[in-house]
Amino acid sequence: YTLLSVLSGEAIGLLIGASMYDLQKALAVMTVFALLLMLLGGFFVDNVPTFISWARYLSPFKYAFDASQQLVFDENIPCDGSGALGEICGGSDEGYATPE
Repeated sequence: YTLLSVLSGEAIGLLIGASMYDLQKALAVMTVFALLLMLLGGFFVDNVPTFISWARYLSPFKYAFDASQQLVFDENIPCDGSGALGEICGGSDEGYATPE
């Protein structure tokens, strides 16, 4: 999934670069567009407003983030007592945090 996300991100950059003749304008548009896609991807913002929630499927960052979450959290994670998994482990160093 990561390779496909990189290739689709490059394709979006090439599309915007090829559609604009001025380099400074293309850089400005691509910066704003990339920031918007990053925000919609789910890594920085969890609760996207409902009127724009459909746009998250346009972001290649969403698919890379979902794939990495599935890779990391597909198995049980042991509780270590650090409090990082506070709600799930309750501060205990025994047991496992299971995927939902």
